[in-house]
Amino acid sequence: MSPAVPPEDPTIDGAPEILLRAGTPYNLTCHTRSAKPAATMAWFRDGLPQDGAVTTTEVLADGKRESTTSLLPITPTDLDIGRVFSCRCSNEAVPGGKETSVRLNVHRE
Repeated sequence: MSPAVPPEDPTIDGAPEILLRAGTPYNLTCHTRSAKPAATMAWFRDGLPQDGAVTTTEVLADGKRESTTSLLPITPTDLDIGRVFSCRCSNEAVPGGKETSVRLNVHRE
């Protein structure tokens, strides 16, 4: 069996701060590449686990490593101003995982 390969550092689209409109649904999107086996993705809001994410994986051209994308649907409110959403990716090569985060800036019309 070949050795596990840790995922690259994850990225969240729009980081470090995303400007969103209150009441308008939005998908937070986190990507990581080149993991073997594919990375497991988890989302957190201010450190608390979040459910409802949709995760997809894609095998890279080498046929061994995989890229993973996770979408977390949210509908921001005024209470989300300044909240921090984090994405953590892990596999057996990095059981503690790698993490990145984004801060929400929410406004009204």
